[in-house]
Amino acid sequence: MGKIPARTALVYSRNIPAVEVGQMEGMNNVIDLAHAMGINSHLDPGLSTAIGGSDVTLLEHVQGYEVFANQGQKAELNAIKSIDDGSGKTVYTHDV
Repeated sequence: MGKIPARTALVYSRNIPAVEVGQMEGMNNVIDLAHAMGINSHLDPGLSTAIGGSDVTLLEHVQGYEVFANQGQKAELNAIKSIDDGSGKTVYTHDV
């Protein structure tokens, strides 16, 4: 594919660009950023972590995608417990 934008590399799940970023930036820096963005699991400093070689929880995985969706800014995740319509009437409640 030659040179491709980071967005394209992510969309098509290209491993080589992810590994190259890990090499260029240093995996400890990548791990520090992941922790700052809400990943609290232990991440191995090897390059395999750049392509999913370390385990994270489902919530951490969602938190990671949330950062992309929020233009690189971390926001706290919230579960939807209920939905109210414009008049304040509850139209949906999730029972746990």
